[in-house]
Amino acid sequence: MHAALRLSIVLCTATIVVRHAFLYACATGALRTDDAVQICGLSASLKLTARTCEGLVEQALRIEKDKLSKIEDTQDALRAVSRRVTEVDTKLATLPDALRRLQADLMAAETAVNNAWHRFYALRAGVRALVRRAAAVVPKATASAGRIDNFITAFATASSHANFSCITEHGVPCTLECESGSTGRKVPNPAATL
Repeated sequence: MHAALRLSIVLCTATIVVRHAFLYACATGALRTDDAVQICGLSASLKLTARTCEGLVEQALRIEKDKLSKIEDTQDALRAVSRRVTEVDTKLATLPDALRRLQADLMAAETAVNNAWHRFYALRAGVRALVRRAAAVVPKATASAGRIDNFITAFATASSHANFSCITEHGVPCTLECESGSTGRKVPNPAATL
């Protein structure tokens, strides 16, 4: 679970960095179809990353809630045992050895519950730290995807060069592109779609 959250955070961050480098390299000229496909894929990837991080945050909080309910159940059972020991204590005033054994068992149970609480607090601190990190990625990934979508929309409305395919919401069946070489003939170049 922790490894999955950490891996998602690293992938989210790496995707954002790659996106910046890619956009700066491609923004200087008209986009070819393969560039458009990569940009559309990057936008979809960022949106998927944001949804994945949201899912991981929800899963981490669900795990924390389950652990808390189990510890609370154990604590309730311990309280019931403690009441029972108190009742037995008054009845067994004449049997000190049995009472000492019962009290030792009660102390062992209390120690076990205290240790469980300490482990829960450590788990909760770790889960919350990971949740904070994953939750911080969601708005960044969403904002980055939004900027890419805005860029795609702006580029789709602009006139594209005759040799390049424009990014469009729905795409066009075919845009012709000059083939490199001496023939100079035109070949199909399908447009990228969102």
